[in-house]
Amino acid sequence: MCDRLDGDGGSGLLAGANPTGGLGHPTVADYEEVIGELQSKNSKQAHELLQIKADLRDVLYSHKWTPDAFLMAKAYVSEDTQASQSSSTG
Repeated sequence: MCDRLDGDGGSGLLAGANPTGGLGHPTVADYEEVIGELQSKNSKQAHELLQIKADLRDVLYSHKWTPDAFLMAKAYVSEDTQASQSSSTG
């Protein structure tokens, strides 16, 4: 069974396949390679999310919004602020 591990449609990794192309079970080095690639993707996505939230924060106070859209955007920004404050104190 080979399932794609990426969601971006890129080359991605196949679960159940030996990344080195050999037959048999994956080695520890193969698993380390997979973990490294997943950590890299996670880091990149976290950076993109922070950038989107920063952009939302900038736009939130610079344009005229409908009341519903303003409240929704403000909730996202305050949720991020509360999460970062609780993680820094915990």
